[in-house]
Amino acid sequence: MSVSINEDVVLSGEAEATVSTEKYVVIFDICSSSQIIEDLQNNGKMDAWDNFLLDVAKAMEAYIADSGIEALIYKFLGDGYILIVNKRHSGTILPLCSKIYNIVINKLRSLIDAFSNIEINRIGITIGIDFGRLHNISIRGQEEFVGKSINTAARLQGSLKEKKHENKLLISKMVKNAICGPYRSELYKDTSRIMRNLYGGARFYCYEIDLTMELNTFLKSSDNGKGVDA
Repeated sequence: MSVSINEDVVLSGEAEATVSTEKYVVIFDICSSSQIIEDLQNNGKMDAWDNFLLDVAKAMEAYIADSGIEALIYKFLGDGYILIVNKRHSGTILPLCSKIYNIVINKLRSLIDAFSNIEINRIGITIGIDFGRLHNISIRGQEEFVGKSINTAARLQGSLKEKKHENKLLISKMVKNAICGPYRSELYKDTSRIMRNLYGGARFYCYEIDLTMELNTFLKSSDNGKGVDA
């Protein structure tokens, strides 16, 4: 199959042309999952964890379908997910993250209250977000995405390791500029990370948002409630 290549087209492993487009990458992880799973295994209650994960996935799928957001629940990571969101839905990114937080925290607290015999170190989630060009390719018939923004979002999320990072969202400066316009600056605080093997080891400036805060209280005006497109 002969294909003319330009900056928006790449080849898959099966020589099929696929489009390269700009997307938001949202990666979230459930805090203390290893600790929770170990406790459930000791109690013979791993089916409760399975049901929890299924309930979270179904609730996210329902919210995305009902809201009309063009978002793909791309990959399950064992204790979290990667979501790919279309560029034109930038105004929905923060409400989506807030919804994910509320879905997970409510179901997680119910799980812990019902089955946990130990004190859990951190209860909730951490989220990392970046934006950039992703190449969509097919590998052995499986749709996959490749791009630096996936690595950056994963590193941002992975850097939220401490107790104080429980239920925090970390976004790149590019994402902050695109999605935080409707909100007052009190919503986010500037910080930085050095991400191994990315950006030449230079300090990477980013912004932290507390997911437990009510987004609407930070709106500049009620007219901006739906956000703006990037």
